Amino acid sequence: MPLLEDLAWSTAVDHTRWLADRLGDHSKNTVTDVVPAGFDAYARVLHPAKDATPGGRRLIRWRDVAAWSGCPMEPEAPFHAVAIPQEPVAATPPWSGQGPCQGSLAVADARSLCAVVRRHTRTPEDCWFCLWDGYGWTGVPLTSGDADGESEAVATADDPIPAAVRHGPRVELPHRSYLLYRGPVECALVQWGERPRHQTANLWWPEDRGWCVASEIDLAWTYVGGSVALVRALVGNPGLEAVEVAPDSPVAVVEPRISRLVEPAVEALLSDGEATVVTPVGSVEAELQLPRRSGRGSLRYRAQSALGHHSSGTHAVAATRRDRSELRRDLAGHLEHAVINLVGD
Repeated sequence: MPLLEDLAWSTAVDHTRWLADRLGDHSKNTVTDVVPAGFDAYARVLHPAKDATPGGRRLIRWRDVAAWSGCPMEPEAPFHAVAIPQEPVAATPPWSGQGPCQGSLAVADARSLCAVVRRHTRTPEDCWFCLWDGYGWTGVPLTSGDADGESEAVATADDPIPAAVRHGPRVELPHRSYLLYRGPVECALVQWGERPRHQTANLWWPEDRGWCVASEIDLAWTYVGGSVALVRALVGNPGLEAVEVAPDSPVAVVEPRISRLVEPAVEALLSDGEATVVTPVGSVEAELQLPRRSGRGSLRYRAQSALGHHSSGTHAVAATRRDRSELRRDLAGHLEHAVINLVGD
């Protein structure tokens, strides 16, 4: 497995211009905002969750979670759609409650994916890889922010990124900047640190552009664009859990029943200043404080998951008394997020 410091880092960012030409600007929230348009077919590779068994290393597939919850597996559905059952389930959940890893494939899945895509390019030994510049490696942040919110590159003696790349041009795409490196297809999976940690590239493709793989940092799945034969191979591969999706399929969605679940809580917050959302996998308690005049209100919540973890937060919300529509949208969005976090999604 390639080590981070041994990668063939590159400043040839002009070689990535084709990505910007074929990527959306995220305004439509579709697959081709994440992976380039123009391929014949697309697949969604679902990242597994962690085994709930102490010391367990089994990859918990979404279909395992769906079998536990009784929820249907839909091609475009997020993890919480199968992880939050409609009714309480007596059996113990099969996953740890932390949910699938976001922005990176599991090691076994990365190896399986590399093996498949290798067979669908003429240039498997010559591939390009984009790595988000916001990660930290061996305790070294790739970017740092000052008090004004500006970011600058950081380099130290143990920085695994060469200075020419650290201080050189970045791959600039909508909402993200990336560092660039090059190598065989297996370089998609890298390792670093004394206690080996692993990360897959966030965007990678072969020199012949026969396909492109995208692991957006906030998503619990990876998109692959390529030929029909490649997508069929991914969907049928026993080492992966993959489904075919359309290029215009939505990316970030909230299960409609979650939205319906929080609607009464939003009204309770507006009328009483407090509310509780109860689900089969935990509950969210919320309090709303509004100013006497128009301005910013404050929403506080405490979430207790039946899977063994809890969270809390405070959010500023719109507090215009004349028009409550914006306030309702803010409250609903924050409550939906808190509910979804009950299952680590």
